[in-house]
Order: sequence, then structure tokens, then C-alpha cells
Amino acid sequence: MIVFIWAASSLLLLALQALRVGIGFHVHPLGEDLVWIRMMANYPGFEMDRQWWSLASRNPLAPWWYQAFSSLIFRLPEGLYLVRKLVDLFLAVSVYLLVDQVSRARIPKFACACGVLVLFWNFSGYLDQILWVTLVAFGLSMLSVYFYCRYLDSGRGAAEYFVVSLLLFFMALATYSIQCGVPIAVFLLGLFRRQETTRAWRLSSAAFTATKDAFLFCVLLVLFLQIWITTSGPTSSYFHLDPGLFLKQLPVSVVNLAWHSDTSALIRSLYRHWPLWSVVASVGAAIILFYWLFAVIAKSEATVSTTGMSVDILDLVLVLTVFCALVAPTVLLEATTTTWYPGSRSLMVQQGFQPGVYLSILFLLTEYLFRRTGRGVEYVRNVGIAWLCASAAVIGLEYNRQLSEQTMFERKLETGLKKIIPALGKPTHFVVKMKGMKMGVWVSGVNSPMPSLFVETAYNSNKVWLDPVYEGKPKASKPVTFGSDEQGIYSPESGGWVPYQDVIFLEFDGQRVTRLESIDRETFAGYGALYAREKPLAAGF
Repeated sequence: MIVFIWAASSLLLLALQALRVGIGFHVHPLGEDLVWIRMMANYPGFEMDRQWWSLASRNPLAPWWYQAFSSLIFRLPEGLYLVRKLVDLFLAVSVYLLVDQVSRARIPKFACACGVLVLFWNFSGYLDQILWVTLVAFGLSMLSVYFYCRYLDSGRGAAEYFVVSLLLFFMALATYSIQCGVPIAVFLLGLFRRQETTRAWRLSSAAFTATKDAFLFCVLLVLFLQIWITTSGPTSSYFHLDPGLFLKQLPVSVVNLAWHSDTSALIRSLYRHWPLWSVVASVGAAIILFYWLFAVIAKSEATVSTTGMSVDILDLVLVLTVFCALVAPTVLLEATTTTWYPGSRSLMVQQGFQPGVYLSILFLLTEYLFRRTGRGVEYVRNVGIAWLCASAAVIGLEYNRQLSEQTMFERKLETGLKKIIPALGKPTHFVVKMKGMKMGVWVSGVNSPMPSLFVETAYNSNKVWLDPVYEGKPKASKPVTFGSDEQGIYSPESGGWVPYQDVIFLEFDGQRVTRLESIDRETFAGYGALYAREKPLAAGF
């Protein structure tokens, strides 16, 4: 069912794309995606992996994932977005396998609901696909715990499951170093997960074996950290932790992990850009559809229940605990550093974490009520699942609309630039007046050096820069500055003064790019640029 729903949702995107409603697969690399695109273009083969390590000195397997999917990424403009959709399926299946195994396959609707909700919970505050590698790492962590759980359920007899679990943990750790919560989950499962084949359970024996298993995972973690510290360059100070921030930042980090502020922003955007009737109709139709799907699962689940097996609340609690254990390092990091402030890293795990937590709480509450009030509570459970899935699906469509909107914005800007300057014959600086736009309209154009990365990618050149100038007061301490004829123009993107003969002045209104033939003090009045010269720039400057 998870694969079927993933395919159906992809077909829905294609249908909406054909209807030209601003939603679909026309999503190109944006923002930080271009860092990887340029790195792959500049450093083919293994050189890209070495350049990544010299640049960031962390997450050594991250560039290898880009290389693995490089053919798809470069074959189509939408290639990276297609990779992101494949990651949705991978993460959903990983969550399903973990939840189903920990809950002993007794609640198929619970496991399936978690997987389906993960498919639609693919939105965040990032309007680029940079999260896909960190989500792969999170999926690998969950698969590591899944195989460890299978090892426990085999009576610790299937040692190959334990080996696979260790290997998957190492892959997750080397892909995204914050994914080091597996030892905590392993310890908790080893301590509290009781075998069905034996009634005897001693805390001392369980604690010893759990500690022994978790110790092996910790050894792998320590060895990785030693290699990391040895090979890291000067950027090592970037990872300094300050325990004094813990009590102040921990509550904010936990709140954002439970419900991220970016999700609230997406909901507000949904109501700004969608007519109210379309929101109500979309959510209502989706609730009906998902309710029917999970009512079908409920019927098959009733057949399982007739075999005499009952749902163990401890298994549901363990599912919730495992998810919390896997994200504990993320919370700890956000609570002890100003570099990765609360909410900045939780975006890397929320697609896999939040659906599992929400549904675990839902099933725990309904299971508690079920034992007291009877079967009627099953309807509440089905409605809760349907409402979560429907809401996530509609919010996901709004997120896709934003991605498509930004893609179209950049395509129009690129087309306009190339119409005026088809090819570059020398180092070139673009200064673009963003007519009628405040900072934030172009998301990738907010922070340096993203505007220059955009034109570098468009022209496939490292000798081109772009400085956007928005409405309002200058945000930077040293904005675009028009100096004397001898000085030229100060470019924040290139970090220095540029001769006027190397600068091309343009205006972009969101639809067309036009060349500015002459510039005086009034041309950029009200925009974030300083005009520090007496005479205007005449045509042919």
C-alpha cells in the first residue's frame, strides 16, 4: 500500500502539472543544491569527495550519495527532485519496517499509517532538496535498529542481523555524523524488549546483554570520531559545544522537534495562496480517501486479533522511545551550540520522526481507551490517521507550489540573462535591480554567495557574479556601492571593487530582464544600494 500510495501521489503531481496550476515535478535545484551541482561539475570523479572534505571536514559519505545519483541529477533539470521523491519512499519503507518489527507485526495499520504519513510529511523550511542525504542517513539509522530488533527476536541466534545492523549504523554515521543515536535505541531495546518464547525476565541479565550490545555500537562511534578528529582541518573549532546553553536552548529545541515553526509558516502560506473552499475541499476529500484505506486495513487487522494475540502497550511505548532515542543527539547538539541553533537540525529528521511520534501517541491513547470502552474507539483512530495524512498531503502541495514558484522565478531570470548575454567572454559582474521586490521574494537570493552560484550554474563558469539589489534599506554593512570612475562599483558577492567595464546593470521585474542603459542617483533610489558619485553613468559606461 505504501508503494501504491507513493505512485498515486506522483501521478497526482503529474496531473496537476498538466493542468498548469503551479504544482508538479518542474522543480530545479535551488539554493544550497547549487553548491553540490557546481562541485560535481568542477571536480569530476573522486576529486569531488576530497574537495568536500577540505571544505567541510565532516560527513565523508555524503558526496558519495551525490555521485551515486549523478546520472539522474544531470540528465534532467528535475533530476534532483526525482531523487528526493525516491528518498520519500525509502524513508517511508524504513519507518514501516522499524515500527512493524518493534510492534511485533501485531498492528499492521499502525506500521502502514506511519509509512504513509512519512510519504506526505516531506515539507520543511528548506526550499531546496539539500535534506535528502540527511534523510537517507536517518533511514539507515532506523534500518540499523530494525535489524538489531530482528536479531533480538531470533533469540540472539541470527548473528548476521547484528552484523548488518552495525554496518548500517556506520553508513548512517559517516553520511551524517549527528546520526549517532542508534546505541541509545539498541540499549533500550536490549533492556526492555522481552522474548515471547520465555516468561522469565531478569533486569540484571537484560541490563548486561543490552550494555554489551550497545558497547559495540559505541566502539564504532568512538573509532569514527577518532578518525574524524585526526583528519579534520582548521574548521574543527566550528564544532565547539557549550554545555552552559543547555537549559536555555533545550526547551526550544524540543518544541521545534515536536512541531517546527516552519510548518506553521507553511500553513499560513497555504491560507494566503489557496482559496478557503479549495483547502476545505482538498482536506475533506483526502480524509474520506484515507479513512476508507485504513478502514480496509482495520478489517484485516481484526482477523489477526481473532488469533488470540493482543497489542502490548509496552511495544507501542518502545516504538515511541526508539524514535526519541534516534533524535536525542540532534536535540543535544541544538541545545549546546549557537552554530546550530534550536530548530535548525531538527529539520533533518522531522520527516521520519514526527509522523512516528504523532501516530504512536494516537495509538497509545486509543489502545488505552479501547481496553475500557470497546470497539467504537477504532473509529476515532481511523479518523485521526485520515486527518493527519490528509493535512500533510495538502501542506505538501503548498510546499511543492513554493518550490515550483521559485523554480519558475529562476528560469525566467536565467532566460533573461542569457537573452542579453548569451555567453561570457571575460569575468562578468551582474548587478540586478529587483524591481518592486523586497528581500525574500527570491529565496536563493537572500544570502551570499547563492546569487553568484545561480549564475555560475547558469553559465557553467566560475568567473561570473550576481548582486541583487532589493527595495528597502541596505541590509548589509557594505552594500552595492556606486563609486567614482576610478573606483568602480563595490560588489558584496565578489567582496571588492569592480571596474565599471566589467559590470552589466540589469533590471528584473519577475517576468523580464532589461538592460539599464544609463544610471543616475534616482535609478536605485529606495533600493539597497549606495550612490557615492556626483555624475550619472551614461550609456556605454
